[in-house]
Amino acid sequence: MANVKSLLKPKNCSVCGKKLRGVWNSKLIGGAVICRECTSLMRVSSLQIPYLTLSEAEELVARGRKNKENLESFLITKEVESCDYLFRLDEDHSDWYITSTHKTLNPQVYRLCDLKSYRLYENGTLVREKQRGYATVEYDSPEYTEYARLYSYRFLFDIDGLDEPLEIEMVNDNAKDAHPGSRLYNAYLSDAKQWTDFFENILN
Repeated sequence: MANVKSLLKPKNCSVCGKKLRGVWNSKLIGGAVICRECTSLMRVSSLQIPYLTLSEAEELVARGRKNKENLESFLITKEVESCDYLFRLDEDHSDWYITSTHKTLNPQVYRLCDLKSYRLYENGTLVREKQRGYATVEYDSPEYTEYARLYSYRFLFDIDGLDEPLEIEMVNDNAKDAHPGSRLYNAYLSDAKQWTDFFENILN
């Protein structure tokens, strides 16, 4: 019986066709098997993979390969670092992405023309938003005191093709202990302003 099962067990990845090696392979709906290399391109949780059909997996892998190509050809013309994040812009190809400063990630590359709007929150309160082609709308910021300080900026980016906004939260734990007006506090404000300036220009 064991020999029969071994004959029926897939020996190649159902997506790329490469020989399966080791135990780090995932099953899809219907018994298809996908290799570790293909799953790394899919940008989905490992918990979701068993519920994908082969055609869905093939589409996700194709998108991942395209994104990998975009990253390899990406030319950084502008870069802004704030807290744990890097915003990078490729003006030659009209592409952009956001990545972590502490982790080696495979960030998603987006087209500038696909950015529809952004919203900025300070400590959870909406203070600024802009849609492409429309004027910027500003709201009253929370009142900051020695005991209620600005420590969190959260950006929500509405991007064509994404069902949910891309969310980036910049939390500066050091700013919680910084007095309003101090160098540390003002540096944190300056970082966020650079981000808003970039996206304001993109959406004009």
